[in-house]
Amino acid sequence: MIELFYNTYFDETQKRNFNVDFLLADDHKVSPIEVKSSTYRVHRSIDEFSKKYSDRIHSKYVVHTKNLKKSDDLLYLPFYLVQFIR
Repeated sequence: MIELFYNTYFDETQKRNFNVDFLLADDHKVSPIEVKSSTYRVHRSIDEFSKKYSDRIHSKYVVHTKNLKKSDDLLYLPFYLVQFIR
């Protein structure tokens, strides 16, 4: 069963909050999802979350208004493809 969560955490070193818009949980792995309306190339929250929980990451997604794109282990999805995330 897949569940959907939201995550916010305070980074003591950087003295700032980070939030991941959505987390898909499936067994012991999570897939963070960051939703961007314009500056999709900047995604510090998902990067910091991935560093902190690297052993628990299944897939990483940025949902944005541009075309489908893959960069390293991050998949950039246009809004209309969100329904196919698993």
